[in-house]
Parts: sequence; C-alpha cells; structure tokens
Amino acid sequence: MPGLLFSINISQNDLRNALTFLDFSGFKIKSHSNVENRLFVAENSYKGYPTQSWQRGQKFVFFEGMVYPKPKDSFPDELFDFITPSGFSNTAINKWVNSHDGEFVIFLVDIALQQAFFVNDRFGRLPVYLLKDGRKLALSREISFIHRLRTFKNPDIIGQAQSFLFGFALGNRSLWEKIERVEPNVQIQIDLINGRIMQQSFFNIQGALSAKNTNNHIPDLINQFNHALQNRIEVLDKPAVSLSGGLDSRLIAASLSFQNQYIPLITYSDFEQSASKDLFSATKVIQHLGLEKQHQVIELQQTTLENINEIIRFKQGLNGADMAFILPFLSHFQQNGYSMITGDGGDKTLDDLRPLVPIISTHHLINYLIQKHSHLSLKEVSLIFNIRPDELYQSIADQLNSYNTDSFENKFIHFMIRERAINWLFEGEDRNRYFTWSTTPYYNNDFFDLAMQLPMKQKAYGKAFRTILNELPGHLEKIDNPNWNAAIIEQRRIERLFLRQKIRYLLPNIISAFRPKNNQRIDINQFTNLIGIKSNDFRFVHSEWFEQLESLKLTQSSWFRLLTVLITDL
Repeated sequence: MPGLLFSINISQNDLRNALTFLDFSGFKIKSHSNVENRLFVAENSYKGYPTQSWQRGQKFVFFEGMVYPKPKDSFPDELFDFITPSGFSNTAINKWVNSHDGEFVIFLVDIALQQAFFVNDRFGRLPVYLLKDGRKLALSREISFIHRLRTFKNPDIIGQAQSFLFGFALGNRSLWEKIERVEPNVQIQIDLINGRIMQQSFFNIQGALSAKNTNNHIPDLINQFNHALQNRIEVLDKPAVSLSGGLDSRLIAASLSFQNQYIPLITYSDFEQSASKDLFSATKVIQHLGLEKQHQVIELQQTTLENINEIIRFKQGLNGADMAFILPFLSHFQQNGYSMITGDGGDKTLDDLRPLVPIISTHHLINYLIQKHSHLSLKEVSLIFNIRPDELYQSIADQLNSYNTDSFENKFIHFMIRERAINWLFEGEDRNRYFTWSTTPYYNNDFFDLAMQLPMKQKAYGKAFRTILNELPGHLEKIDNPNWNAAIIEQRRIERLFLRQKIRYLLPNIISAFRPKNNQRIDINQFTNLIGIKSNDFRFVHSEWFEQLESLKLTQSSWFRLLTVLITDL
C-alpha cells in the first residue's frame, strides 16, 4: 500500500529488486535517505496521498496519514519535540497518540544518535509490516516491498492455515516467516547500526469494556459521532460516502443530513446482483433524506482475471481475492478525485459483540470461532497444510490467552476487534487506499470509548442503532437492514432471526444438513466455472499444489481463501 518504506543493512542489489516490483500505475517512489548498504528511507505514493516529511539538521520526521481536525501550523514542531537530546520521549508520544483522532504512522530519525522511532495510531488503522533477519531490518506500509526483501522463501504455515481458517492470520503473524504484522498503538525504537529493536504495544480495549455506563449517554454518542464526521469532511479533499444501505453507512447519511452537509453518496450494483437488497435499502435511505441529487449508483461488470491478479498483486494475500469485484467501484472514486468515507467499524462499536451462545471453555470458544468464520474443520485445514491439528489449535489458544481478560465472553469480543477488525477489515480499508484515501468516523477515540461503555444488552438486536437513528432525520430505522431482511423497529422479527442463529450454533450437526446452496462444496473446476474463469488461468499457483487442489472439494468462499493464500508470489 502507499506510504513508508524503511530498511537498514540491506544490499543495494536486494533493495533495487524490491523497488522494481513497486511499479503500480500512478505511484512514485520518493527517497529521503539512501546510504548504500546502510539506511534507506522513502515513500511510495500517488499524487494526493497524505504524506509529509521535514528535516532539521540531523533530525528527520516522516508523517503519513491524517488527523482530524486539521493540525495547527505548529504540527511539525510537536513531532520534532518527540526527539530529545537523550533519545525519544516515549511518554509524550504515547499521550499524543491517544489524544489524536486519525489514521497515521510517524517515523522519527536521529542521525546523531543513530536511532529511529516508529509509532502508529491507537488502533493501527494503517497496516504496517516488519521484516527482521539478523542485522537486516525493514519496516514498511507496503507488504510487496517487505515480501521482496526476503532472502528466504519459507512461508509461515501456521499463519497460512489460520488465514485459510478465519480469512486472516492472528496476532502479529503474516503468511511468511520473519515477517510480522506490526501491532496497533505500538512504539518501536530501532538501533540503526545493528538493527536491534525494542517494541511495546499499548493497545488495550479492556478499560473501555470494563467502564460500563448504565446512564443514557446516547446524546453524547450522537454528538461525538457528528463531530468526528464533521472533522473528516473539513479535512478531506472532495469527500464522498460509500453508501451500502446497511446500518453503519446509513447512520453516516443521517448525520450528514442533520448537519446539512451535501456530499456525494455512492452505491454499487454488482454483476451477480448479490447486493440488490443493499441497493434497495440505500435507495430508500436516499429517498427518506431527500438526497437524490447527491446519490450515484455504479454498475459493476463481472469480475475478471485481471481484477483478481491486481488485488493479489498489491495485497499479497492479505485481502481476499473474492473482493476483486469491487476494484472498478474504487476506481470511480479515484477517477473523480473523491476521498472515501465508509461505515467501517459500525458493526464493532454499536453492535452486540457477545457470542450468540454462552462460552464455557477455551476449547468451546475455539470451536465457536471456527464454526462462525469457516466452512471447514480444524482437522481438514490441518490436512491441507500438512500440519498437526493440535499445533494449529494451540496457536489459536495462545492468541486468545494473550488478551488482557479472563472472561470468555470478553475474549470473544477482543477477537472480534483485535483480529477480525484490525487484521482483516483494516486490510480491506487499506485496499481502498491503493485508489484513494479512506476513513471512517467510527474509530474516533472518544466515540469508540463511549460506544464500548454502552452495555451490550443495549446494543442487542440493533437497539443502539434504532435509538440513535430515531434522533436523526429520515426515520431510517424504518428501512430494512439488508443483512436481516427486517427493519430495526421490528424487534420480534429480529429476535426470531437471532434465535434461529443461536439454534444453529447449539445444534451444528443437525443444521449443517440444511446449508444453503452457496455453502455446498465444489471442486476447483466447478468453482472457476462459477466465477467465469478457467482453472488453468491460475498458472501462478505453485505447481506442487495442483494435484492436491484437484482432489479438494470446498465451498466457494473457501476456494477464494485458499487461492488468496497460495498465489501470493504473483
């Protein structure tokens, strides 16, 4: 993805080879420091992508991303103040990060001390990757850069198996050995001579979950949401909303109407018509708010092999190939110079995140997570990747046990935010940034904390959304949520829907006999026929996998996951 490129003790030949791969259309590499076989600092970005850098003597500051509201003119001075004569002011940096709303990474270099310092925002909204191999070290927003600097070809088999199982690797794992996904809200101090690092993550949501607010602070939530959205609109160039018709993005539309903000609201209609219910609800939202002049509907064509190749090439397996259909939609934002505002995070802040059934043990929690996020068993995935089931099982248990809570319910909530949001959904948002800047008001620090303090029972069955939308224009709570085929005012209907889901998790073996057609297992030829591509078009799959692939029968979504994991060398 666009942004920071940093390495030390990498040969010029290896560096050139890695940079040669970064030939994405419209991107340019701007070098800030290139000391042969020693220090390399640069950025890879397109026109309009938000990066800034300043140099004062032997001190260098790089800032990528945005903060909301727009920083004051003294902003560079604030960042340089983090570099003191004795090193970096860790406490001041941590205080600054937690008091600023935005998506950002900061990279500080003190040549005199031969030290560098990396920090990201509270939630790690911009994915960053770390390569550590002896004295060689690289830190970058661009996974392709990190991937191509490897002097070894070993995959992280556990990371690949986890990605196939859940759609994403857990914790700081990636798909490759010695390449880590950088933690959210992390500080990394780097010795520029020997490549040694000291890192500490300050990410923690347990405090917000524990500080329950039983008072009615919905008005505060609404005010903070409006404030966060307004700040983004004031900072962004040509802001536009990606409107799906679901609860998350319709709340943004309602807030815009309340604030008399008239910006484009853009919805897609996909080739397979799988989003037809979303389009219907989005159209109703627009009509209720009287925003027809601001609404655009983009008709998407059938996904092509070129689309699939493109998403795999610039995400290297960290975003699903099944999302290739959306690239023309993102291109529309790019071609019109729009910045994107999405509803990402609404389902993590205003939804009931509790598991549907009581969890009584770690074993029960792992089985529930697999049942919720995979169509395959842990044993089946282990067989495909030729690892022991207990090894894969233990890797999941270790991550769950790393959370700062003893409650199984809270461990599940942590998983939904720390893993599913940060390791998966954030990668999807970062895919958008290949085309245009993308942001959401839901991860505003103050809004997030207020939302987490709202008891989950007050969010159940869409109650929080219903209460908030009832205070905003348009009576949007009366429009069907396409995910439920019911409006959130229809509480009994929604409760019955959730009851059926609970029964599904309580009686999985019985319910599995009645799986919908799209969950049925097919072979690779049936899969490629379904998506309109020939199986031999996947020539970039490692040859040793072909025989095994031909013997497998998987669901369509599992095929997309497996191919995403296996074809990362494109």
